[in-house]
Amino acid sequence: STPAPQRVLIPADLAEIIKKEVVGQEEAIDHMAETILSRVEMRSHAKAGVISKPIFVGLLVGATGAGKTETAKALAKALNVELLRFDMNQYSDPNAVSALIGPPPGYIGSDKGGKLTQGIKIQGAGVILFDEIEKAHPDFMAVLMTLMDEGRITDNSFGEAVDATQFIILATSNAEFEKVLEVTKTVADPVAREARLKDVLSRVWK
Repeated sequence: STPAPQRVLIPADLAEIIKKEVVGQEEAIDHMAETILSRVEMRSHAKAGVISKPIFVGLLVGATGAGKTETAKALAKALNVELLRFDMNQYSDPNAVSALIGPPPGYIGSDKGGKLTQGIKIQGAGVILFDEIEKAHPDFMAVLMTLMDEGRITDNSFGEAVDATQFIILATSNAEFEKVLEVTKTVADPVAREARLKDVLSRVWK
């Protein structure tokens, strides 16, 4: 039988801990921390075996130097876990995607499995960061959707599904950051702002 995944411990003062490392992103950090804590609280009341998604999935959008990657690093530090970080401009080729989820048996590297899948299996819980996600090959987006929707992903080398339900998944992007900044400055209503931001970002991820 598959052992139950280890649990990541979320401190109640998560936002304040992250703010010690990242300056100038208070609103975004507060929103992220509140949502993570809320998800953890809801999951604590769920029956065993029914949790089927990662703890939290977030997209951090902004200009270079805005603190996106540092926020992910600070989050991992606050949770006392290793950060599984992937620079997605290294995975723009379709063949490179297999390095993340494992090449099929018989291919070079199949004895080691995928960097993403085996990282999830070994670490068990924590934070995954996909830096500059817009540069990833479209094939990877299908992999990411499965990871977000089902909380698990199959290693092609070994044919085994690894459990990511105890992970927080973050992606960063510079795409459309000027339009994103304009929306955040000009649209005060949170619901309308979220709708506008989704519209802007949908032009990047169709």
